[in-house]
Amino acid sequence: MSDAPSRLDDLIGQDRPVTVLKNAIRRDRVAHAYLFHGPEGVGKSTAARLFAQALNCERIDETGDGDACGECRSCLLAARDGHPDVRVITLEADEKGRLRTEIAIDQVRQLIHDAHLKRVLGRNKVYIIDPADRMNQSSANALLKVVEEPPSRVVLILVTSHPASLLPTILSRSQKVAFQIAGTEAIERHLQTQGMDETAARLLAVLSGGRPAWALRAARRPELLEARKRLLDLCVEMDRLPLGASLRVAERIREEAEQVASLVPAPVHAGQSAAGRAALVSGGDGLVVPGPYGGGHRGRSAQPGL
Repeated sequence: MSDAPSRLDDLIGQDRPVTVLKNAIRRDRVAHAYLFHGPEGVGKSTAARLFAQALNCERIDETGDGDACGECRSCLLAARDGHPDVRVITLEADEKGRLRTEIAIDQVRQLIHDAHLKRVLGRNKVYIIDPADRMNQSSANALLKVVEEPPSRVVLILVTSHPASLLPTILSRSQKVAFQIAGTEAIERHLQTQGMDETAARLLAVLSGGRPAWALRAARRPELLEARKRLLDLCVEMDRLPLGASLRVAERIREEAEQVASLVPAPVHAGQSAAGRAALVSGGDGLVVPGPYGGGHRGRSAQPGL
C-alpha cells in the first residue's frame, strides 16, 4: 500500500490549506515564511515537502493550478529528498546515536549561511524546520535574522503542533496555514482506493481520529485487525458460557484489549483510557459488539476493562 502523496492535491482532507498554498504559487504571491500548524498526523510535514516541490517544479506554468507536475526532474528529486535547493532541518542524532531533543543553533547558522548562496537548480531555496517548536532559545533568535531580512527567493516553512512555543516575532512574521483533523469519510475513501476493503477502511478511519498518517501506517499493520477479530470472537464466546467460565474468558478479553490499545494512538481521543481505545476497536462502548455484517451483539456488562 502506497502512502506517499506526490502532489498537494493528494493530501487527505486538507482542501483549505491546499487551496491557500496553490493560490500563492499561481498568483506569484509566495510569502517568505510560513507556519504550518495543526494536530499531529494530519499532513503538515508532508504538505511542507509538497509545497517545496511545487515551488521548484519546472512545469509549474504548464500545470496552471499552482500544483507540481510530479514528473519533472525537479519534482522527482524533491520526492526522493534529493533536491539541492530544498533542505529539512530537524532533530539530529548525537555522537552516541541518540536523537537530540532540540534543534541546535549550529543547524540554524548553517541554514543562514546556505540561504545566501546561489540556487543550484530550482526557482526557490526552501528550508523546512520540523518540528519548529524544538528550536531552543538561541536557535530561534538566530532564525530571526532570516525571518526579518529574508534573502531573495528563499522560503522558510516552519512546521509545528505547538505554535505557542515559538517566539512571538517569528509568529507575527510568518503566514499561518492551519491544518485540521481530516474527515473520517475522506480517510476511508482514500484507504479504499489503496485496495482496503470497506469494513477495514472504516475501522481504521474511525480509529485514526482524523489523522491520515496514522491510518496509513496502521493499514500496513494487519495485527490491528487480527487483534480486533480475536476480541470479537472472545466476546461471542463469553456470552455463551456460564458465569464461572465467562469470567475466565473475561480475563483473556482484558489481556487482548490491552494489546489492541497499544496499537491505537493515545492522541485519538484526548484523555481516553487504553481500555476506551480498545473499546473503539471492539465496537463502540465496549458492550455492543458489531457483527461481521453490521449487526449487533450485546455482551455482558461484567466485561472488565471494556
